[in-house]
Amino acid sequence: MLENVHITNFRLFKDFSIGDLARVNLIVGKNNAGKSSLLEAVFLLVSQDSFDVLFQILEMRGEISFVGSSRRRAYEVAHIFSGHALQDGASIRLVNWKILCAF
Repeated sequence: MLENVHITNFRLFKDFSIGDLARVNLIVGKNNAGKSSLLEAVFLLVSQDSFDVLFQILEMRGEISFVGSSRRRAYEVAHIFSGHALQDGASIRLVNWKILCAF
């Protein structure tokens, strides 16, 4: 069971912490306040460093495009970073349940 979560540079969360989590927690807020992003971050946390989960999240949000006649998928990964701050030539890797962006 998670007791607290700290999210950095994920979607709209530049730096966000929530503590005192219980077995059941109620997450409420206005539209576009970050409820789904919080759940996505927890999903990534418990996914054991799986890029498949990251791609699944991007597909659920429609953050993919198709390239060329082969209809090969291209993932819009800049959307997962706060402020869409992904520079050309940057790389993404999952390390110890954290998403890191190397600049």
